[in-house]
Amino acid sequence: VIGVFCILFARPMLQALHTKSDLIDAAVLYLKIYALGMPAMAVYNFGNGVLSAKGDTKSPLIYLAVAGVLNIILNLIFVIGFHLAAAGVAIASAIAQYVSMLLVIRNLLKRRDVCRLQISKIQFHHDVAKGILLMGIPTGLQNAIFALANLFVHDHGFGQCSSNECRCNHLQCHVCLLHGLRQLCEPEPRRRQQGTDEEKLSGSTDLLLPDRTFPWCMSVLWRQIFPAGVCD
Repeated sequence: VIGVFCILFARPMLQALHTKSDLIDAAVLYLKIYALGMPAMAVYNFGNGVLSAKGDTKSPLIYLAVAGVLNIILNLIFVIGFHLAAAGVAIASAIAQYVSMLLVIRNLLKRRDVCRLQISKIQFHHDVAKGILLMGIPTGLQNAIFALANLFVHDHGFGQCSSNECRCNHLQCHVCLLHGLRQLCEPEPRRRQQGTDEEKLSGSTDLLLPDRTFPWCMSVLWRQIFPAGVCD
């Protein structure tokens, strides 16, 4: 749905963001091509969630790494070799997203456990969809409010926009680092579901210290290496 919306309203959205007139044509083409890869992104994120819930965080990471390397190679081919500029970057991103989607689907099709994907049994579950929307819509609205606030600040020139954008990028790297480390330190869900209550409790708390302490130490190190003041 979001991909179709981006394809149909790419130009109005970019005009609302005050995109420069000499860049808007390339930006519209980039957004439309990139939107074609959004279904693949959604399928990969779903497969990643399924595999991670089963305790397999290695496979999605490998698939994402393969897609990332492929994206870089295709960027060089399309931009330098075929001189496609922004369109080449968007095409490379869309292809990489579909490659990651195919890899995760292949994994789910070959599994023999509860996570196995059976095409013939795919159907729409109203109750599950309702629960997902009840959790997802408030989160999406929250992110939209922050995005609109940043856009308002950018348009009205409050503060130094370049410094603010740099700080946002710095914060995003900081958050991604913490999230990735937390997933690595998290006990496997299977360990929590098996055994007695005492074993479950032990399995959930034996990694609690590194789960909280190690990411915190890494965040402190990150701020020392990349202090926020460097953005000013």
